[in-house]
Amino acid sequence: MAFTPTRMQATGNFGEDIAAGYLRKLGMEIVARNWRKGSYELDLICLHEGTLVFVEVKTRSANSFETPAEALNSGKRKSLMRAVMEYLYETDLWEMPCRFDLVSVVTENSRQEVEHIEDVLKFDTGSDKSGRHALDCGHTPWQPW
Repeated sequence: MAFTPTRMQATGNFGEDIAAGYLRKLGMEIVARNWRKGSYELDLICLHEGTLVFVEVKTRSANSFETPAEALNSGKRKSLMRAVMEYLYETDLWEMPCRFDLVSVVTENSRQEVEHIEDVLKFDTGSDKSGRHALDCGHTPWQPW
């Protein structure tokens, strides 16, 4: 019996295809796609000019109730930061410069609009652009750089 993805999975895969193509055009090398470790997942892991770029891809229709950026809530930020920690631990790439980007893909009919936001989560402080700490804790940043 063949696996048939749900509508949500198909939409996510479509958005990731669009995002991967967009990032390649920017000169990024896709190192991994849908990396998983336990309950953690990273959509795209890229290498760009010596920096490891973790990319969350959010795909929505134009008439969706929330924007892709709004879907990056506190719980999702915590999960993503922990996933990055697992990836860095597994690959022993702690010393490599990192950043976390968001690529949103908004679809309307047969058109797609792509928005790329760099450094959506700050690794040096563990916070997002609004200053909220991604792990909701007050201790020192977990990354050594």
